[in-house]
Amino acid sequence: MENIIVKDFVTSVQNSPEAEDLFGNLTDDFITVVKKNGIIDLIPILKWVVKPQEAIQDLCNLRFCKKLYRFLYFTSRYSKKQITDFFDEYASANHENGYESMLLVLDRLDNYNKVGVLTNLLKAKLDGHLTIDNFVRLTSSLQIVPYVDLKYLSDYLNSISVRHDTYMLLSAGLLYQSGIGVDGVGRDDSSQYKLNDNGLLFVRYGLGVDVSSYVKDEAPVRPLTEEEIQESWKKVSKT
Repeated sequence: MENIIVKDFVTSVQNSPEAEDLFGNLTDDFITVVKKNGIIDLIPILKWVVKPQEAIQDLCNLRFCKKLYRFLYFTSRYSKKQITDFFDEYASANHENGYESMLLVLDRLDNYNKVGVLTNLLKAKLDGHLTIDNFVRLTSSLQIVPYVDLKYLSDYLNSISVRHDTYMLLSAGLLYQSGIGVDGVGRDDSSQYKLNDNGLLFVRYGLGVDVSSYVKDEAPVRPLTEEEIQESWKKVSKT
């Protein structure tokens, strides 16, 4: 049996184009706006916002509701058919209920501002710039990277050395090792990293950054042979 919250989310997403003007009234006191405008019948997922805390324990907390409201404000700009077609494709890619999958993505976003990145990626998918597989991968990366590190991602349009944000961006599948480094032994503090294909799509469509300066390396970094490693250590030991 379909969860009532998921069922309400399906109805709300499909009806959101009809409530575009009402979503435009979003403020920090959005609960009051919801009550005054009386849009719960049209957007039933919002009834979980105005119920007492004990009645919405499965919805987590107010932060989730704010993320949900922002997401619905975005979907209100598209037609019901566009949104329905997307969720059908999303369900096919994930082999599970597409609406439920999106609720889980929203729940896992650890920063309200990440919803803006998510909707940027969704816009790119709806406008034909991303495949559904691209979208799934990039939303997974968005869940992993701390919001504070997103502002550094465009730095990797060019190869740069390891620093404080590198490992999180690397673990999210957005970078690749583009250079060994000056000491020649592949130590972490000397390696170079750069945006891979996923990272480039994330920066361009998720963050809206101009990527025209990006130059893709013609060949990946070749791993050092055992002989080269030994020779490099000899050079280092002499300094």
